[in-house]
Amino acid sequence: MILFFIILGALLSITIPLFMAVSSWAVFYIPSRYARRMFFKRIGWTSNDPAARSISLALTPWVYMTAGWTSASISIFFELIGAAMLMIIGLPDNWSAFLLVVSAGPIEEGAKFLCALVLFIVLDWAILRKARGERAPVKDAIMAGFLVGCSFGLIESIGYLAMGFSGIIKGGISYETLDPVIWRTLLGVPIHGLYTAIACIGLGRRTAISKIALTIVGLLSATILHSLNNAVQGLFVFILEREGPMEIMIVDALQIGLIFFGAILLITAWNLGTGGKEIPGKRKIAK
Repeated sequence: MILFFIILGALLSITIPLFMAVSSWAVFYIPSRYARRMFFKRIGWTSNDPAARSISLALTPWVYMTAGWTSASISIFFELIGAAMLMIIGLPDNWSAFLLVVSAGPIEEGAKFLCALVLFIVLDWAILRKARGERAPVKDAIMAGFLVGCSFGLIESIGYLAMGFSGIIKGGISYETLDPVIWRTLLGVPIHGLYTAIACIGLGRRTAISKIALTIVGLLSATILHSLNNAVQGLFVFILEREGPMEIMIVDALQIGLIFFGAILLITAWNLGTGGKEIPGKRKIAK
């Protein structure tokens, strides 16, 4: 039995990240000409070279697995420290639980940002700088953040989906038991991709001032959106102790509103933040 779960886990660690990579590719491939013609081609996913395409697709699951497990492990480590500190302080259980879910915002966004930064640096220096023609480093950084965020969301959602299906088995089919499963299935992965993409809107800027300033703005925005998303649910569950259908619908509506706000912010950064134009053989010049 143990061997079965080891083999199953090994297979899922490869096939699920690959599935998420294909989903991420579809999200940007359809609406974005840049992702379709530039980014995915340069990293090999849609390369005209069969060898480059095969190598890229073979490495993709391992990149996802590494980014997801690394960011998740860092987050769990600091969340355990936070939980221990709350126990030492001795707050009431409901307030400790509320603060713990809210603190997941800065902890998880910080961990994902670090992994996205490493991935962007590796891609930028190893692959993207060698590309000919126009480059958009801001968009490259956003893509790196989205991929890391999706990999983290995938790891996290697997656990929540397991608990959700367990709740359906124990409590039967109802709005309360179906909501977490539907939410995690549809939005559990892309919402983390959205947050980390926002956190990375400043990484590809050319000047140090704009890079630092916009990185701070992006990281703070992602952290605030993530914390508010968790706080909305934590308020009803832990503080008000109300989990009826009406409260769940209110929480869903507020969280979807935060997603729309974050999407508008990301779309604005994607369309306006090109980071300058790359001239082959010359230094990048600002527009």
